[in-house]
Amino acid sequence: MIQESQNKINVFSVLENTILPIVKKAKRYLLAAPIVGAIVFLSVYTSENKTKPVFTSQITFMLEDEILTDQPSMGPGSQILAALGGQGTKNNKAIMVDLGTSNKLVEESLLQSVVIDGKKELLANRYIDKMGFRDQWKENKNQKLMNFYFKENYIIGTDKELDYLLRVFSNQIKKSLKPTVLESGLIKVVFNSNDELFTKLFLETHLNTISNFYINKKTQKSLGLVNYAKRKRDSLFALLNGKTYSLASMQDAGFGRVMRRSMVPEIQTKTDIGILNEQYSESVLALSAATIDWERKKPFISVVDDIRLPLDAEWPKPFKKALSLSIIGMLLSAAAVVGVIFGMGAIDQQRQEFQDSLKKQ
Repeated sequence: MIQESQNKINVFSVLENTILPIVKKAKRYLLAAPIVGAIVFLSVYTSENKTKPVFTSQITFMLEDEILTDQPSMGPGSQILAALGGQGTKNNKAIMVDLGTSNKLVEESLLQSVVIDGKKELLANRYIDKMGFRDQWKENKNQKLMNFYFKENYIIGTDKELDYLLRVFSNQIKKSLKPTVLESGLIKVVFNSNDELFTKLFLETHLNTISNFYINKKTQKSLGLVNYAKRKRDSLFALLNGKTYSLASMQDAGFGRVMRRSMVPEIQTKTDIGILNEQYSESVLALSAATIDWERKKPFISVVDDIRLPLDAEWPKPFKKALSLSIIGMLLSAAAVVGVIFGMGAIDQQRQEFQDSLKKQ
């Protein structure tokens, strides 16, 4: 019992001699906590109040190429070989996803013209205006860029500085551009920005850009055969036309001839015309076959879920965010004040004990 009472006395003495003085000291410094909270609240509220809403657009489309359309006539072995060769449907969809985040294609989309309020406007120029780049240039007094606009006929590679600027825009846009393949096999592309109309128009334009690029690359060989067949047909037609006029001239010049030997060039020309007629007919058939093959190999891309206004928007909440951060700032500052006072008290106590020990010696 005596020991318990001594323990109680020791506890109270510790509270009275150690903790209470620290608490009394902390009262003066704890006033810094609400001051810090007020500063945090005002700064966060001011900055968040200037923040623009974030608009999100989403487009879903279906990709069907020659591998799918030929499935009834393809055996399992052919499908496996096509997949190993990078031509399987899953590989093609993965390629479309990768094309969606290509810097080159994003830049090409930015250089496309769209119609806004009956006027043509480059997406790159609208991006500069609506994303605050022009305001930043004015604040930094960048005279070269303040009144700058991309021209409609601008081609990538003609100006290093403008290409660098386009690449900056492309890298920023890619952070908000997310193409994915859904479980059903459809491809979904999501994009968000601070301008509602730009968000819609850019995603629609970008889908056309990657679709055209994909179709052109998939049918490049077939298109080459079509162009070759056209050139061959045209050259044969020109030769045939020339031989026909040459034969007519020979017949006009040899009108009333008696000697058979004088008709030999005419007979040879008729033979050449017959051969050219056969070759020309074959070239027309070859061109028709190449054109059919080219059309057959064109991938079929169909939009399943298009973009409609108004878009989904996430509006800023400056008061809520400022209040939560100010409370956190107050708690952290109060904890810091208490921690510093406890630390200083412990240091003073150690120093006092050290001086007492020196006196005893």
